[in-house]
Amino acid sequence: MDDITKPALSAVMDDVIQLYPPKFKNMYRSWMENVRDWCISRQLWWGHRIPAYYLPNGEYVVAKTPEEALLLANKAYNTNFSISDLKQDEDVLDTWFSSWLWPISVFDTEVFTTGKPNEELKYYYPTNDLVTAPEILFFWVARMIIAGYEYTGQKPFKNVYLTGIVRDKLGRKMSKSLGNSPEPLELDRPVWSGWSPNRHAFLLSCRK
Repeated sequence: MDDITKPALSAVMDDVIQLYPPKFKNMYRSWMENVRDWCISRQLWWGHRIPAYYLPNGEYVVAKTPEEALLLANKAYNTNFSISDLKQDEDVLDTWFSSWLWPISVFDTEVFTTGKPNEELKYYYPTNDLVTAPEILFFWVARMIIAGYEYTGQKPFKNVYLTGIVRDKLGRKMSKSLGNSPEPLELDRPVWSGWSPNRHAFLLSCRK
């Protein structure tokens, strides 16, 4: 990780990418200067399966589909395996590994292997603004910047706006896992017949 983080660190410290408020630059620098290697596999029931297929001869191939893996395997090792001989890796990718590719992969999935961006990626990348919470500055924002320079040679966005977080009376982030956030259906329970507070709030916040 040391080598691939250097362009991402320089981009923020030199204000090529702006963080708002700028006080978060210190946090960003601390993380990036002390970065560690990252295990991208997880043992979970959900996520993107690692596209590695293991073969009876102890080798493996990486492919998009079992059919493609079979063709690659038989060609590479001069074998006559069938699909039933292949065993795909059971692990999945860390969700942040999938997320760090997001600014690129939504427009072009082939650029990672071809190195040649398609017309959509050329048009939309890089974008202007990203709005998110500071708690995922390293997990998501920094990694998108790393991926941007690593795979395209460009920053993924110009500005990062880090918002405040709604907290409970104990100062904890309000979240489903902590059980300290309001239940939307309870909030939406009509005070008067036919009136929905949530819908009313959304309508008031809409532009005319």
